[in-house]
Amino acid sequence: IRRPPRSTPLYSSAASDVYKRQLLLNADAAGRPFGSDTRLSRKFVTVYNGVDLTGFEKTRSLREELHLPPSAMVVGTVGQVCPRKGILDFLNMAPVVLRDFPDAHFLVVGREAIGHEGYLERMKQEARRLEIDDRVHFTGHRTDIPDVMKTLDVFVLASLVEPFGRVVLEAMAGGCPVVATQVGGVPEILSQPDVGILVPPQDPARMAEAVIALLGDPVRRARMGAQARAHVADRFSVERVTRDLEAVYESELERARHTGRRILRRYSPSLSSLTATWGSR
Repeated sequence: IRRPPRSTPLYSSAASDVYKRQLLLNADAAGRPFGSDTRLSRKFVTVYNGVDLTGFEKTRSLREELHLPPSAMVVGTVGQVCPRKGILDFLNMAPVVLRDFPDAHFLVVGREAIGHEGYLERMKQEARRLEIDDRVHFTGHRTDIPDVMKTLDVFVLASLVEPFGRVVLEAMAGGCPVVATQVGGVPEILSQPDVGILVPPQDPARMAEAVIALLGDPVRRARMGAQARAHVADRFSVERVTRDLEAVYESELERARHTGRRILRRYSPSLSSLTATWGSR
């Protein structure tokens, strides 16, 4: 049996319907560059990334392993070490925080990004220039992110660009208060009051202000951490993402069934001749 010629009405219509599909995004922000193309943007469907909360139920602090004083405030960021992650802004924030919390320590968790060889060393040099190298700990890549979040008093996302910001979900799942730049899909994660603080990108002073406010208010930190975890459980759990994906697939399957019935009704007179032609070859 051979494929019918592309010129046949049945084939042309079916091929056209293949491209009438929904396009999955992991954040509304991902579709904004295409907003002027209404033919494309009307196909967008957002299904957020999720996080498995069970991985954050049994965690341990890394303070002893990382040689952090038990009573010190710890502020950290997690991600690839590269310019777009705002590591330089994170480092410039640290001296401001240290004025109010002179015993604070700072973690930079992550490996150097491919294509940015030498950037990690430049950031270490910057920490020395700022005279905070005894307070900034570059841990390299770690797989125990739930334990990292357990160790932190405040998590900071300093990114200049961020398509979604899944690491923010991980911090929230760990009950860690979040200060994050208002970029990409991050505001969609921190969409509810008191689940995190948004600050402008490339603004270490505003970032420091938000961090200092949280470090100085343990009640607010605890409340924000609890509300953040509940928010993740409600909107970004694996179970919620699975349900959302199933709804998209069910919608697409129903559309395909409807399309199939419409094509068959429209072209049923030609099916017999097409079948006879294919079978004779």
